[in-house]
Amino acid sequence: MKRYSIIPIAFACALGPAVGATQNSPVSIHRNLLYTITMDGKPVGTNDAIVVPERDGRVTLFSRIRIDVQSLLFPYHYTSSARETWSGDRLISAEAKTVEDGETSHIKVTRAADTVVVITNKGERRFLGNVATTSFWNLPHLPDTTLTFLDVETGADFRARAQFVKEAEIILGDATVSCRLWQLLGDAKTQLWFDRDDVLIRMEYEEQGKRFVHILNRPTTTLQEKQ
Repeated sequence: MKRYSIIPIAFACALGPAVGATQNSPVSIHRNLLYTITMDGKPVGTNDAIVVPERDGRVTLFSRIRIDVQSLLFPYHYTSSARETWSGDRLISAEAKTVEDGETSHIKVTRAADTVVVITNKGERRFLGNVATTSFWNLPHLPDTTLTFLDVETGADFRARAQFVKEAEIILGDATVSCRLWQLLGDAKTQLWFDRDDVLIRMEYEEQGKRFVHILNRPTTTLQEKQ
């Protein structure tokens, strides 16, 4: 199983908030998010994400994913630690270390003017203009266009456009959260639910015939950065 050989997490038509939605500036919001990952309804892992506003106006996302599929025939183990730094809708840099069934890979992403440089164990690739990432944490704030999505953990990329589907509600514990449902169209088929603060609440996708769901463990709490 390769995360994002089609797509993973844990984050593009009318990309932007729905009319009447409440927007929070990503510069002033600090978030701690914990997702449970299920495969065909069974828990198989977790995804920890921390969104940290920097004093220079940039935002850094730290994430750690663990997937452990127990199987007598094909057990699967996956861990990844990643960092992304953004300035508005521009990916500035990223770095990740991933271990998949004992095989380690390192990814490094840098920006030179309008060019995003991706360095993996297999070499270097370059992308012109904006590049989105499969963390999807700021997807509703990206430009209204078909985008190149980069999986920072593996270095894989694909083209996709997002389409708003409908207003929806997600049950998180005892709380009902109002969300906007988006669907990625193109090289990846993925459904994404964002709450009114544009926090990713739920993600669904299929990979190798298995249905994966990433679901936030509890409603989000907004903490203002200490001055």
